[in-house]
Amino acid sequence: MDTVQVTDKAMTGLEGFITLMNDPNEIRAFYDLHKSLEDTQPMVSFEQYMLSIPEIAQLVEEHYEPAPYTLKQLSQLPEGSLGQVYATRMIAEGLDPDAIQKNAASASLETGVTELERKSRYLTRRRTMTHDIHHTVTNFGTDLSGEVGLSAVYLAQIHHPVSLLYLCAVLLHTMVDPEEYGRALHQLKEGLDMGWKAKNLLAQKWELGWARPLDQWQEDLGITPY
Repeated sequence: MDTVQVTDKAMTGLEGFITLMNDPNEIRAFYDLHKSLEDTQPMVSFEQYMLSIPEIAQLVEEHYEPAPYTLKQLSQLPEGSLGQVYATRMIAEGLDPDAIQKNAASASLETGVTELERKSRYLTRRRTMTHDIHHTVTNFGTDLSGEVGLSAVYLAQIHHPVSLLYLCAVLLHTMVDPEEYGRALHQLKEGLDMGWKAKNLLAQKWELGWARPLDQWQEDLGITPY
């Protein structure tokens, strides 16, 4: 990578960080941060660490792809099941799985990349697709402090450098409001504790257990929901 490319990526990352510091809900800036870190040592270390976790490595080797689903289908599953609770939350919050799939497609595989990059892009896409399932299982909300909690889980479990930068941006954003800052710090601690104690969220084939009771998933994974 030449100097111009390095400078351009650095500027993209800086702009993304400043954008998130001003508006943590600006999703595009999150992807800019991710792009700016490509091929850097922290990102390579993160990718290698993820693949050192046997369950995640197995998921990648299988190239696991879930069967398609709709919220209507999931909402008809037994009360209290993972799929039913997930669908209910998604519908209540006006979230669209198709939009999530579109975001996941932005992390689709490209030709001409290394084996490590190919595997890490699959995992990025997988994490995007299951992000709201992780919200359901951990019970962290989709508000700002809830996103802090879930990002802290990712930081603890997979050492995600973008999660670290996102958390820094959010904390800087909330410092002007002591009450909001306190909530963010509290959920940061809760997320780190949960991430260290629980089995890895990214390693799970959630879609094969939509009908399983949510509390059984939580018990099996060692998660005390927030």
